[in-house]
Amino acid sequence: MEGEVADHPTANLITLAGIACSVVAITLALRGQYPGCAVALVGAFLADVIDGPVAARTSGRSADQGAFGANLDSLADMVSAGAALGVVVASYGHFAAGYIVVAVVLACASALRLSYFNVHGLDADSRAYTGLPTDQVVLAVVT
Repeated sequence: MEGEVADHPTANLITLAGIACSVVAITLALRGQYPGCAVALVGAFLADVIDGPVAARTSGRSADQGAFGANLDSLADMVSAGAALGVVVASYGHFAAGYIVVAVVLACASALRLSYFNVHGLDADSRAYTGLPTDQVVLAVVT
């Protein structure tokens, strides 16, 4: 599997760029630079929107490559919606107790949502999401 994952890295590199954007958002939040946080979180959102279609258009992907990419995407979603968004919210509220609670709720809700999706996937009948995807939460909070 090691060589297989590296054979088609474009979608995975986009996903990793989303993680990088999330780390930048955390860094900027801790510095109190919230407009930059918003830009970085939008970057993480865009990477999440783009990586799936890029992966789907990659010819010759094996099942292992698809599973690796899907898992990487889920981890990136946890970083952006669970960790980075929580740090941004907590920092914006000067780490007051209420803002910490919101950050914890975001992290826990993201973990539960992603775990549910990883186990159950899309709705079998409609092939649609059940509930709010984590990347939409990032966009909603940034807005």
